[in-house]
Amino acid sequence: MKATDYGGKNPLRYPTCDEYRYLNIKGVRSADGDKELGMKIPFFECRKCDVLTPVVPHLGIYDSRVKAEAYYKDIFKKELATMNPGELCSLKTVFEKKEFKHLSSVGFKYDSQDYYFIPGLLSMFGSDEGFLTPVFFDKKVLIYYNNLPDFKVVLSSFSRVHITNIDGTSLIPHGFGITRSGKVVCWLGDLHEEFSKPRNEHHLKIFQAFNVDSDNDIVSDYYYNQIEANFMDSDNEHKIFDLRNDFDEKVNKHFGFALTKFNFEELISDYKHPIINERNQINLAYKKLHSMLNETLAVDEIKSVLLKSGVTEKETKGLGGIKLFQLFLEKVIKLSDAKDLVCPLFVLYDLRILGEHITGSDSEEKYSFCKKRLSIPDSSDDLQVFEKLIQDLIKMYEKLCAAA
Repeated sequence: MKATDYGGKNPLRYPTCDEYRYLNIKGVRSADGDKELGMKIPFFECRKCDVLTPVVPHLGIYDSRVKAEAYYKDIFKKELATMNPGELCSLKTVFEKKEFKHLSSVGFKYDSQDYYFIPGLLSMFGSDEGFLTPVFFDKKVLIYYNNLPDFKVVLSSFSRVHITNIDGTSLIPHGFGITRSGKVVCWLGDLHEEFSKPRNEHHLKIFQAFNVDSDNDIVSDYYYNQIEANFMDSDNEHKIFDLRNDFDEKVNKHFGFALTKFNFEELISDYKHPIINERNQINLAYKKLHSMLNETLAVDEIKSVLLKSGVTEKETKGLGGIKLFQLFLEKVIKLSDAKDLVCPLFVLYDLRILGEHITGSDSEEKYSFCKKRLSIPDSSDDLQVFEKLIQDLIKMYEKLCAAA
């Protein structure tokens, strides 16, 4: 069942603000005199609006608090009426702790309530029951594979990832998601199909070691793409690479020279994404990105075009690649905001320099200045700084492509 079967809008999205809500399964208690009954109830929680809404997914009740509360009150009332005086009981739904035995050979832990309560996962067909149950893993599983010589972790966005071997074949064909809480997620059915194969026994053991409890949150590009059929553009470095290629092609077409002096595709194949909030990984990414975006600029060709456009030798003297690029945008493409536009490239340069030096008070001051230029709080961690820089670089190249 797709989210579109609910009328075109995923019920997880809160009608007021359109944000994706969190599934929050909470214990609720009700009493009748000295009799008390407890039960776990699913809620959709909008953390932006601070609103908690009880839901009855199998009846399609997602935003009618009155109907949902009436449904659960009726259950409590009927069950309390059957209890003895002074009795304390817990009521379990049929969705709790359910095992999908036809998919159990891979031995992963999961919360079956995710399958029944998260919109779009439930299938009404027996053989597919439980297939789209999310299974969660510690993000460090990606570090493990990224450090193997025969494998590579490819993040097509910040929340969509593939683990591929040297011939480009994905370990799991549909890949994995990375949720808002930083967990890696995959469907139980896909894991069963691939890891039940004898040749993947080693991979099964690895993933079992990194298997963690569900936090009932699956929101990611992985979920959007496969459940909503909402194929969103990349929001990470891949988007930058695509935009840079587009811009290079436009410059070549309109101004007759190659902006990049190396084969950009070859550089991309060697790039490794930072996966967790670990400074060394992120610094290595800054170094590689600086090499790809700044050091590949064809300085001599840019300078030649500038001189032909009327810029004097004196104006270009001593300028590095980014400054020459800025001047090219100002004088040739005629962008009045070129200085502000290329700011992310200068921030990338500074972050690369900082990553190569021992940290100290002076480095921390410069790091704070980088955060200031990215318009993010000084308390932001290294991965948040990296992700904001990527966002700003994407916006920069989008504007350049539109202007070229």
